[in-house]
Amino acid sequence: MADRKRAELAEQVEDACEGLQECGFMGLMETPVLKVFTELHKMNDTTQLGKLVGGLEEACTRAISAKTPPEFPELMVLSQLLQDVEGPAAPPEESPLEPDFKTLAASLRLALLTHLQHFARPGSAEAKQGVPMAAGMLLLVHEKVAGDLLVTLAVEHALLRLLFRSKDAVVLLRDRTWALAALNKQVESLKDHQPEEAGEGEEAGAEEEDGEGDEDEDEEGPAEAGGDEEEGDEEEEESG
Repeated sequence: MADRKRAELAEQVEDACEGLQECGFMGLMETPVLKVFTELHKMNDTTQLGKLVGGLEEACTRAISAKTPPEFPELMVLSQLLQDVEGPAAPPEESPLEPDFKTLAASLRLALLTHLQHFARPGSAEAKQGVPMAAGMLLLVHEKVAGDLLVTLAVEHALLRLLFRSKDAVVLLRDRTWALAALNKQVESLKDHQPEEAGEGEEAGAEEEDGEGDEDEDEEGPAEAGGDEEEGDEEEEESG
């Protein structure tokens, strides 16, 4: 019975590593990663644990250096993996794999932060759906990573960039207190803004026309779009 279980887990690890190699984190959409980690810990199968951790580390490296904007499902998979690796999927205390899992958690966090910087870039599928829609997607990520201040700030920074591209996104951001001071300030400055259908069309068109320029601005932060004052507030909050 134990041998059969080990064989099944080894097959799941193999499938997971192949999915990571071929499709990145999207390749894990059909894999019960937390369950696999839990069962491997129970059986103390360090060989398969090491193999799965190694596959995830390689996927992180590729994600960090990727040039294409990430898709929303990938953000959700990454955020869930980070929570699992630092929580229920973590090895028992004094496990020889504990350092490997800490390194993996750091790599997953860096990959997620990198992806948030590139999310909904002009020309991506998410950008074509509209800035308010992309902001709504980020709110789902924001809810999932609650408790992780660094990632929370990164999500809010991404929301701030979207807000500079389309004021209409503010309707999703009102009546809340954000960790990022610059986001609170920008939302407050738009408290009287009311989206209009014509305005949405015009802004969408402007976004497509200025796509390449917007991409450069995103890399430099919101200062180019919203002024030095917002950037100062943002840096002050993040440093705190």
